[in-house]
Amino acid sequence: KLLPTANRLFSEIAFFRRHPMTLVATIILSCVFYLLASISLLLACQTVGLPALSSEVAHATPVIYLATAIPVSPNNLGWWEWCVGLILTHSENALAEGIAVGLLIRAVTLFVSLIGGLLFLGYRQQDN
Repeated sequence: KLLPTANRLFSEIAFFRRHPMTLVATIILSCVFYLLASISLLLACQTVGLPALSSEVAHATPVIYLATAIPVSPNNLGWWEWCVGLILTHSENALAEGIAVGLLIRAVTLFVSLIGGLLFLGYRQQDN
């Protein structure tokens, strides 16, 4: 079982060797994603009243996303909020305030997803 997985990994690495611009575009998009995620987390901190520095939030965001990549519960319910709260305690904030930030981000994500779902349900594909 391990050999086919290793072969697939090496073929994927070889793909990026043959397409370096795809790798560069992937890295740029990843940086843009984490920049926007950091801004979102910083705005959520300011909304809750957490005195978080932008540099602290920029450092914490990739760590939060890495920690929440571990599948603990369905949709990582509770795990995301706890990780956000725990990581933000390192910038001298209370765990409850950090969890409030996580809950706020979860609520905004749910709200935007509901709007997108309603728009999707109302979308009708037109025949060409």
